[in-house]
Amino acid sequence: MKETRDLVLPAERLSNLPPSFVANLRQCFALFDEVKSFEDLERRFLQGQGLSPRTYETYLESVKQFYDFTGGKHPLQVLPGDIEAWYDQLVQEHSRATAYLRMSGLKKFFEGVKQQVPFYESPFDLMSEKCKKKISKPPKTPKGKALTKGELRKVLDFVRRAGTLKDRQNEALMLMLVTTGLRASELCGLTWRNLEQDPDTGTWYAEGIGKGSQPFRQEVADAGAIQKARAVHRELFGRLPAPDQRVFHSLPNYHGKEPTPMTRSLLWARIREIGEKVVAAGVVKRELTWSPHLFRRTYATLLTKSGMDLVAVQQLTRHKSINTLVKHYVDSRLPAAPVFAEILA
Repeated sequence: MKETRDLVLPAERLSNLPPSFVANLRQCFALFDEVKSFEDLERRFLQGQGLSPRTYETYLESVKQFYDFTGGKHPLQVLPGDIEAWYDQLVQEHSRATAYLRMSGLKKFFEGVKQQVPFYESPFDLMSEKCKKKISKPPKTPKGKALTKGELRKVLDFVRRAGTLKDRQNEALMLMLVTTGLRASELCGLTWRNLEQDPDTGTWYAEGIGKGSQPFRQEVADAGAIQKARAVHRELFGRLPAPDQRVFHSLPNYHGKEPTPMTRSLLWARIREIGEKVVAAGVVKRELTWSPHLFRRTYATLLTKSGMDLVAVQQLTRHKSINTLVKHYVDSRLPAAPVFAEILA
């Protein structure tokens, strides 16, 4: 007798089941029949879910690659072994960081499916603890703490070449961060009244209230950062800035929303977006965490590598502990090969 794996429920059996169970069961069958291609999968489970653009792209790329790997398997048919097999292939062909990112996106996708489909359990929920630990392993390679001098130049050149108002503002933001070492909240809180030029030396300083409600007076190591910020402000508002206006603002969007003072969350999103673009373009190939703090760490690292005493760098960054500065902010690692090449030549 031919074995069949089809699920057949006679009408008399359905009539004996609770109405809610029958409705949910029929919904499952309808969902199963509805998905015939990846486009159906995207339309049914991704579009219209209120996802942010960045989250949507992450979901989409992870699901698309996994869908191709399984040969078009329906999400309701996916088993933990399918996901583990894909993870093994990702680790062989790509970095562990890429595998980790794809697993995170796929897990979020199946959580979304779980919310829509009655009785459904995500394959991630059905995994053994050993398998969960395996696919959740973060990248082994430590991320760089700071940009090198050459990388910083390349990033600034890359943004400068794009030429839009947003790119000009991004350049001013990065220059102000990397030439002052200010924290994100400190930069966002700056008004034009907080920027002051010493009449004797011509040096610019930024003043404000920093971490722990402590006042700061921070040197702006490049006057060009202020000039570019002022030019962006004039282009944005059509006039020179007033003393009590914030130095940085959001840009007007396509909904007609007027510029508002730059927030920490917007600043973080901007820097993250810059990082995604420069990495995609191959401008920076090392793995880095792109955030405003990357430029604060770059500030501390470049000063240290230039020969500045650690105590002086500690004072400029306003850290209480040199140990914290060295451990979390200064990337002092250098390749050993050039040193020994010179010694053993």
